[in-house]
Amino acid sequence: KKYFSVAILVTSRKFTKSAKTISRNFTEFSYLKLMKNPIEKTYIFSLLIVTLVIILSATWFGIFIAKDISTPINKLVKATEEVAKGNLEQEINIKSQDEIRILVESFKKMVEEIKMSRKNLLERQQYIESIINNVNNGVISINKNGIINTVNPFLVKLLELDKQSIVGIHYKDIKHNILKNMLSETLEEFKIMKNRVINKNFNISINNSFIMLSMFSTILKDENDEIIGYLIVVSDMTQIAVAQRTAAWKEVAKRVAHEIKNPLTPIQLSAQRLKRKYGDKITDEKDEFFKTANNIIQYVDVIRNLVNEFSKFTKLPEIKIATHNLNDILKEIVPSLKNIKKDITFITNLDPNLPNVKIDKKQIYQVVTNIINNAIQSYEHVKKRNKKIEIKTKFLKTRENVVLQIKDNGSGIDDKIRDKIFEPYFSTKPNGTGIGLTIVKSIIESHNGEIIIKNNKPKGTIVEIRFTIT
Repeated sequence: KKYFSVAILVTSRKFTKSAKTISRNFTEFSYLKLMKNPIEKTYIFSLLIVTLVIILSATWFGIFIAKDISTPINKLVKATEEVAKGNLEQEINIKSQDEIRILVESFKKMVEEIKMSRKNLLERQQYIESIINNVNNGVISINKNGIINTVNPFLVKLLELDKQSIVGIHYKDIKHNILKNMLSETLEEFKIMKNRVINKNFNISINNSFIMLSMFSTILKDENDEIIGYLIVVSDMTQIAVAQRTAAWKEVAKRVAHEIKNPLTPIQLSAQRLKRKYGDKITDEKDEFFKTANNIIQYVDVIRNLVNEFSKFTKLPEIKIATHNLNDILKEIVPSLKNIKKDITFITNLDPNLPNVKIDKKQIYQVVTNIINNAIQSYEHVKKRNKKIEIKTKFLKTRENVVLQIKDNGSGIDDKIRDKIFEPYFSTKPNGTGIGLTIVKSIIESHNGEIIIKNNKPKGTIVEIRFTIT
């Protein structure tokens, strides 16, 4: 009985322990069962958070990487847009060691090449413009649509144009009728004749001055043989024509002088011999005989003077250049003229600071005397009390020119003949040879000078001579 009780006790303890274990496990199981959803939700939430963190990190990293690539590309895009607008002063500072750096360096190199090309193009354009602006011919360019692109200063001065009202205008719409007619006639001929080059001559009058023009026109084409415009070169042939006429007259004068000069002396000697040998023997019409003989002698002298003028015209003396002051030459000429022509007031206004020039004193003396004598003769058929001749010298420092100006208030020169007064054998005087002013012009040109004749308003003439200081 005692053993049984113990057995029961032992069994009860094991059972109790197992029961407790079962109870505890059950309790824990029940707890875990109750905690299943919260723990599951917790793990899911944690997983979501980790996933979100990974996604955000990946997104941020992606944005960072994209920004590292897109920022320099955006800068390149903006810089490219500025370059396309013509702004080449673009600086891109990007620190990178990958392909972006290569791209940026290539862009910078491209911009530098564009700058260099633009500089070379600008220099070439300026060089071409400089040539066009300094050439002694008129140049005008017209695009294929008839719009005038270029007009150089020579043509502006020659035709007295207003450049602002011509450039950028269709040639048919310009208001300068002379140029409009010249361009219209030439370009219409291009359309009709299909020629590549056209040469035309025009005789025009501007401010009563006669001008002879030679126009050379050509079609401008690109490498594809497509018309891109027209180039027209206008040359002033007036002086050349005058020079040709002068040369022709010189040849005529030379031959005439040669043919006439030889028999003059025998004719004159024969007339004088007739007077001496038969003067006392003739009783009938003796006066008529002497009168005829004297006429022969007198007109031989006239012809000889004319031949001498021819000789001067055909061959001027060799220039003997020396340094002189123009004022000193005038001071020698004017006083003697004052004594001869007391009815004319001579006014001298000589620049005291006039520099010396290199001239032939004798030839310039001849020039000044001739011009002043012409001024004196302009009063022959003018009834005036206040006859005056003003002689003025001045120094144009900006042009390095010494200027002599002789001004009178005489009869003046008709605008219709002003362009002809330097031509050989053209004279408005009944007994004039027409060689004096031609010789004057030749002398001035041989000194590399310039002579200009203008009207003195309201009446009279201004002769202006310019010498360049060398």
